[in-house]
Amino acid sequence: MFRISRKYTQNIKLIREAHTYYDVLRLKPNCTQKEIRESFIKLSKEHHPDANLTLESTRKFQKILEAYQVLGKADTRGSYDAELRMTTPHSTTAPHSFYRDFNTPDAPGATRTNEDYYGLKGVKKVSNYVIVVLCLIFAGIGVALQILAIRSSMTFKREKLDLQSTETSHQHAQVKDDASKYGNELQLKRLRDKLKE
Repeated sequence: MFRISRKYTQNIKLIREAHTYYDVLRLKPNCTQKEIRESFIKLSKEHHPDANLTLESTRKFQKILEAYQVLGKADTRGSYDAELRMTTPHSTTAPHSFYRDFNTPDAPGATRTNEDYYGLKGVKKVSNYVIVVLCLIFAGIGVALQILAIRSSMTFKREKLDLQSTETSHQHAQVKDDASKYGNELQLKRLRDKLKE
């Protein structure tokens, strides 16, 4: 006798449950926005939880609401239509699965050796612990160099300013001593002589 396998019936069930939002609203993909709204109003009245207290009716209402939220706006409907065009008619997978890189280690039959782990031949896989330690070492070196640069620049400037201040104070003290020794008349005469030169 012919017997249908359990796996086959599960696949059929998945295909039947894989409705599009157009199927939920009982519309064709080329319908207008007005038809979408009318269908939503009609179906939401039939399956509203206040009208029908069954769990199945509540689930249908949620699907209807979700379908209307996507198809009711032109921009979200356009995105949804683009996703539908990328999927096969009976596919239950997300559209982005068509763009999966089949050379990844997750792909069936793919193997990856330690020699080409990072996509470069000869570069072996490094443990996360080693990577963290190396990052901390580089960060520590960077911080130390920054501190050294800041300290040396401040120290250098401070020493230069201190030297200038000392020289200026010596000059000021000498001028003050000369003024008290020789008087202002002699200082003015020296200044005139310097200006003439």
